Amino acid sequence: MLDVNKTMKSTLIASLLFMLFSSITLQAEQTLKIAVVAQRSGQLAYFGIPIIRAVTQTIDSYNNNGGSMNRKIELIIEDDFCDPGSAISIARRNISKGFIAVIGHMCSRATISAMELYSKSNIVVVSASSTRPSLTEMETNINFLRTIPTDRKQGETIARFASETLGARSVVVIHDGSVYGHAMATYISGALTKLFPNVAIKLFDQINTNDSTPTEIAKRIVISEADAALYGGFADGAISLYRALRGRQSTIPIIGGGDLAGETFLGQIGEDASGLFLATLRQIDDYPSGNKIVEEYSAMYHESPNPYYACAYVASICLTTAIDTTRSDNPSVIVSWLKSHSLETPFGNVGFTKSGDVVSENINWIIYTVVNGKLVLFRDE
Repeated sequence: MLDVNKTMKSTLIASLLFMLFSSITLQAEQTLKIAVVAQRSGQLAYFGIPIIRAVTQTIDSYNNNGGSMNRKIELIIEDDFCDPGSAISIARRNISKGFIAVIGHMCSRATISAMELYSKSNIVVVSASSTRPSLTEMETNINFLRTIPTDRKQGETIARFASETLGARSVVVIHDGSVYGHAMATYISGALTKLFPNVAIKLFDQINTNDSTPTEIAKRIVISEADAALYGGFADGAISLYRALRGRQSTIPIIGGGDLAGETFLGQIGEDASGLFLATLRQIDDYPSGNKIVEEYSAMYHESPNPYYACAYVASICLTTAIDTTRSDNPSVIVSWLKSHSLETPFGNVGFTKSGDVVSENINWIIYTVVNGKLVLFRDE
């Protein structure tokens, strides 16, 4: 004879177990996994640490407000050391763990290496610092966006400043031999040829910091009688170029890029530096005052953030707003929404082109000069 009570007890236990395991599974699925990939040590930590802090600050605020669809964001911080091989390993790990989005990678070459995997797996990638133009020119990178203008735009800014503001009719273009430096020098010379064909490029050359090249380059620049020296590359090459030129009593204006805006360069050239101009991102202090986000950062870390903080904050606020507004974790839906809407952020209105490039009046390359070892917004008066 069937024992009804025993059967009912067994059914009840089975139901409770099912509900328990379902609850555990649901809790595991309730977090949206997002990674931020940036460098935390070494010379490039100047760029990476503010990026990590900005994303952490934004995600913490998002989670404290309840997240979206009863789901909070699980943020993982990773460092690929700007190495393409490490970037690929991190991308594979992110994909296997079900991440829906990545804020990063930091360096263009690392981002380029990882994008093939991210694209195939339909993961959103929003970079606050990858400036290589090809990232948004490749048709396969449909899920890639960036909140920083490109190197090509930076090259145009340098060329335009040299020609239109300084009135240069002849220039020299110098790079440090790195992939980035050579590319920047190429963008600068390309912009000159396209926009200002009457400006003569008297020298296009590489400077090495570990031999007599700086002295030889400086000698050739002086002999050329060029009106301006335009530089592409990192701080070490720029320091050598500056010292070699000033050592020959040359006062030729030197115009470099945003990678010279950190302490590595400014801290070594000294307070007496002159004739230096940088095409860099708008410094945080030059945004409208009273920014509570910046005040919160300064109170927490006892320092003002650099411009990459703004780019990263905008990247994460755009991503979380798209998730919250669309109420979707589908990368295609998120990207489509971002490319068709503009957002008001603490750093101004931001939108994206169909290819994923940022559209913003505030987040752009602008010219600074160096006064007493500090960056000062250049004003042509």
